[in-house]
Amino acid sequence: MYMKNSKFISYSAILGGVFALTLTIPSSAQDQTSANATYKNAQKEVNEQFFQELDINKDSKISELEVDLAADDRFHAIDLDGDGYLSDRELYLAVLKQEEAYRVGIN
Repeated sequence: MYMKNSKFISYSAILGGVFALTLTIPSSAQDQTSANATYKNAQKEVNEQFFQELDINKDSKISELEVDLAADDRFHAIDLDGDGYLSDRELYLAVLKQEEAYRVGIN
């Protein structure tokens, strides 16, 4: 009798766990969909902002000159010691700064 009850309890626990997982799947899928939508909206905003920053003359097109000017500005912003070269440390700090800005922008 003890073994039968033990097996019943084990099966009940397993089925209960499966049922609980089944109930949480739609919620998790919904959360994932919501997170994806939030990410896509944030990425769209970042892309639009980046485009606006590059489009200096506001003609809704980005020319090679505009890219060169933006790259030059970015280079000088990263070149912390102003020596005209980027060191490993300067690149590392720039990446950390970019990652932090991304995290703050998303959250």
